[in-house]
Amino acid sequence: MSQLTLDKLESWLWDSANILRGSIDSSDFKNYIFGLLFLKRANDVFDEEVETIMERDGISREDTEDEPFFKLPPEARWDELKKITENIGVALDKAFAAIERENTKYLEGVLTTTKFGDKDRLSDEVLAA
Repeated sequence: MSQLTLDKLESWLWDSANILRGSIDSSDFKNYIFGLLFLKRANDVFDEEVETIMERDGISREDTEDEPFFKLPPEARWDELKKITENIGVALDKAFAAIERENTKYLEGVLTTTKFGDKDRLSDEVLAA
């Protein structure tokens, strides 16, 4: 796995903004892009922590998923979200709500302020991209 460079990150952020261009106001880009970045990073960290616990304790993934400090419910898992082809925004809204519900102490009301489910603003095609 190659290391993410600042140039690569900037390129991805710019590409993401270009995908959203025309769908939402440019001042709102950050809300959508950073929300998705948070979701992806939370998934990566969760998976890394689960793998570490599995190796350390010799237990199954299913038994390990309740162990991490940060709880990531199944409906918020990146691999599951990538499979969705219709109503992607609604699925993202549910994913963010589930993360808040499982991590209320830290995230209550933080992730659900941006609404991905408005298809007039963000079509399934735009969100899939």
